[in-house]
Order: sequence, then structure tokens, then C-alpha cells
Amino acid sequence: MNSEELYKIIDDRITYIMNYYLDYQDYIENFEFPRVDYLFLIKNISIFYKSLNLSKEKINQWYMDNDVENLFDSLICIPKKIIFSKDIYENTVVINRELKRINKIKKINLEKNEKYKETNKQEF
Repeated sequence: MNSEELYKIIDDRITYIMNYYLDYQDYIENFEFPRVDYLFLIKNISIFYKSLNLSKEKINQWYMDNDVENLFDSLICIPKKIIFSKDIYENTVVINRELKRINKIKKINLEKNEKYKETNKQEF
């Protein structure tokens, strides 16, 4: 598999997950009184979208620079597809778990970005 094929596969996955959450958001917003787990997702949906945008940014950087670290970062930034069950509590736990995972990844990326900035400051 060449880099162009890999890029397409990952980009398609990012698009698929983005569309999944956009569709689910539309679905939830049609309820007059949504369930608590739905509200929890909607309240935090921007975190999922930001993570997907970061993933897209990283895969584009990888494709341009061929830096494996960007490929890895792109893959781990893709949020999991949450499949809702009838158990509201379980759904809330799953959403919360994914939010924690995304926030950890965000923190790692911010720390890497700070290290990069510090390294570049020292070079000049």
C-alpha cells in the first residue's frame, strides 16, 4: 500500500466519523425532550469535531512531510464511533470514557507542540 492509498483510507475514515456524528446530532436535535445521554453528547460534540479536525490536519501534514509521527497522531485523534444502546447510564459512561481519551490525546499533542516550539526557539 502506498502513501496515497493510506491517506485516502484514513481521510475516508475521518469523513465517515464526522458524518456519523453530524447525522446523530441532527437526529438528537429533532427531539423535543432528548434523553440525558443524548444531551451529554450534544453538550460535548464540539470536542469530537475538534478532534476530527486535528486528525485531518495531522494526516495532511503526514501526506506532505511523510512524518510518521503525524500519521500516528492522526490515527489516535479519530474518535471512536459510539453506538447507543437502550441503557442511558451505559451510554453516558461510554461517552465520558471517549471524552477523557480525547482530552488525554489533546494534552499530549499540546505538550508535543510546546516542546517543538521550545526546540525551534533554541535554534535561532
